[in-house]
Amino acid sequence: MVAHGEVDLSSIPSELKIIQTKGSHYEITPLRAGTMTLERYQELLNKIKVKSSNSNKQ
Repeated sequence: MVAHGEVDLSSIPSELKIIQTKGSHYEITPLRAGTMTLERYQELLNKIKVKSSNSNKQ
């Protein structure tokens, strides 16, 4: 599932990093590639908080 909205940067676990790929596209990746299991990666992704895009509407 893809969450839409603004990521709360303070909720990004220290084992992950955000990289800009093209234009305004960003990806959240492991800090050190190849050293993390898929299960651990998913566990860390689940900790990231996303502010709903609806909260910006008036």
